[in-house]
Amino acid sequence: MKIERVSIVVPAFNEAAMRSHLASTMGRMQSLLAGDGYLPTFLFVDDGSQDETAAMLTELARGLVSAEVLKHPRNRGVGAAMRTGFDHAHADAIVCYDADCVYPIEDVLTLLEALADADLATATPFGAEGQVSLEVPLGRRVLSRLASSLYRMALGPTAEGITTYTCAFRAYRASLFHNLTFRSDGFLAAAEILVRARLSGARVVEIPSRLGERPAGVSKMKIGRTACAHLGLLARVAGERLLGRHRGSS
Repeated sequence: MKIERVSIVVPAFNEAAMRSHLASTMGRMQSLLAGDGYLPTFLFVDDGSQDETAAMLTELARGLVSAEVLKHPRNRGVGAAMRTGFDHAHADAIVCYDADCVYPIEDVLTLLEALADADLATATPFGAEGQVSLEVPLGRRVLSRLASSLYRMALGPTAEGITTYTCAFRAYRASLFHNLTFRSDGFLAAAEILVRARLSGARVVEIPSRLGERPAGVSKMKIGRTACAHLGLLARVAGERLLGRHRGSS
């Protein structure tokens, strides 16, 4: 099926400092998508921000051809914000893009093109031809590389061809979520979606990209908490695979 309608889901929590950067980035993304024949709709999800993020997103939405602002009354986590955005998407494909604008928006076209032969296309700064700015905090770089290595070990052959599990900049065929659900409310969500997708037999491709430093504001990720969440998911995945083998041999 040819992809025409695209929903761009942008979770945001206390990102008022990103006002000018986000407005410029979303305007350029709209031009890129429209220029390539897509019909984009932006879904901004304010995840219970305590600053002026909600007002900033409302103002930003007015400057776009098709946009909606969804709001959580309290902070629930980036995964919950992604789920809210996905639930409100009515399109052929869904693109998830972080409000910190750390990935080149030009890659959105490559991600969408890759859906011609895939159900999920994910950006990767750690695979071949990918790049990571030295200005990206060391803790984030180490956590991403280590977590992805552990997921490859836990998934075994199912992980073939995937180097990065923690990147949320992706394009999905909307049909993928007809039978795929994810529970994680926090930063673990990106990894859980990819793991569940591969275990369900979904076609996944990686697109080289560049991870840069956010231009304003601060990261909301708590390294220790996120690392513990990854270990929990890894344990569940390993247990599910082991249980599946036992059932298959009984």
